[in-house]
Amino acid sequence: MDINEYISSGIIEMYVMGICSPEEKTELELLRSQYPELDKAIVQFEKDLENNLLLQGTEPGTATDEKILQTLRTLQPPAPVISIASHNTAATKKFNWLRPVAAAAVLLLGISVFYNYNMYKKMQAQELALAA
Repeated sequence: MDINEYISSGIIEMYVMGICSPEEKTELELLRSQYPELDKAIVQFEKDLENNLLLQGTEPGTATDEKILQTLRTLQPPAPVISIASHNTAATKKFNWLRPVAAAAVLLLGISVFYNYNMYKKMQAQELALAA
């Protein structure tokens, strides 16, 4: 691979500005560790870009803000979002477990009442037998 040709391809500029694809980014980072001149070129472009921005030294003002807002207004609005479910799914999930738990509690209460009633009858019978 000719590293100088790769450097001059423009991939470094896209990488530093964050507009390259994930595959290109992975490839560049792998090559960066293998070729020190590629690493130097990346660092140099970062420095040049930073210096260029610092030398311009112009803060965006209201004119720039208005230009950006005007551009945004001319863009087409996104398609409307249509809700699929109109009911609250969280509330539905809450009641999904509530019914089986309530049914189990009622069943357990019934079994307990039946068991305690039988034990009470047995105890009364034992007391009568003991009294006799």
